[in-house]
Amino acid sequence: MKHSHPELSVEVCILGSSEIIERINQGSLDVGLVSLPQKLPGELVMTPWRSDPFMAFIPAGRPTPEVATPQWLADEPLIFSDPSTHMYQMTVAWFAAAGLSPRGRIELLYTETMKDFVAAGYGAAILPMEDKERIQVAKKVTVLPLAPPLTRHIGIIHHRLSALDHCTDIFLQTLALFRQIQTADGVPAHRRKPKKHP
Repeated sequence: MKHSHPELSVEVCILGSSEIIERINQGSLDVGLVSLPQKLPGELVMTPWRSDPFMAFIPAGRPTPEVATPQWLADEPLIFSDPSTHMYQMTVAWFAAAGLSPRGRIELLYTETMKDFVAAGYGAAILPMEDKERIQVAKKVTVLPLAPPLTRHIGIIHHRLSALDHCTDIFLQTLALFRQIQTADGVPAHRRKPKKHP
């Protein structure tokens, strides 16, 4: 947006998915990125935007297996996301499917803060892999795939196009350029040119 439409400004708010939906519905936000699935009021529209695999983030230097199973992670000190988040519910359900219910040593609201705590050695965390290169450069964490796998899906939420102003429509078109979702065969569809959003 900064390079293609410098005349427009975007104000970013970091909020939980439920609050984002509530504020868009009330009109105090224009567009939101939320974890899926979500129940939406009838006036809102959702477009799939991104799918990120969850990975196990482990403090560097610790002996690890090739993949992180629920049984192995349950014996580690764990850093969980806040119980109010969709990510927490997904993590708990992943353990529950294996008959396990570990408790988090620490609970934090933001994923970047969780990564910092892992890097500092406080425990392991299950987080979406959003920026592989950045994690590898840090060299303070070991990232392992989960077995069974777990994926977080992100959607773009907004009012119907007929209710949006021109600036918001431009922003949605810009977001669409970075659409990256899993196809039916599991291969990421990265930056495919999307159709006009509904």
